Amino acid sequence: NDARSKYKVWMKAKGPILKVLVSYYQVMTMLPFILNLSFPPVFTMVSNLFGSVVNLNFISLMPLGCIMPSDFHHQMVVYTAIPFVIGLIMIIAYSILKRNESTIPLSNEIFASFLLMTFLILPSVSIQIFS
Repeated sequence: NDARSKYKVWMKAKGPILKVLVSYYQVMTMLPFILNLSFPPVFTMVSNLFGSVVNLNFISLMPLGCIMPSDFHHQMVVYTAIPFVIGLIMIIAYSILKRNESTIPLSNEIFASFLLMTFLILPSVSIQIFS
């Protein structure tokens, strides 16, 4: 439990800095796609390296075509439905746990995780929707 409290203190101090850096790299890695420009190879290499980490492009990690025949519309439904379903489950769990006084800390952790998930997944889902 000591490690958990140290982690919370560290995240409270460094969390805002990490959020800014992750947001910056999420936007930076989308520039070639958004602006439809060719960038120097070094920028492209760094952009691809950070993009795979910060954009959480979870569908590309396991292409939908390996599981079932799919087209753009199937991928769009999966890209937008999975985060929605996970978020809905988290909100339901939060609502149920919030009712009991002893589980309020856990419900707050679930809600914080929900906010973090939306923060991290929004760029990759947005790019998929607008592509």
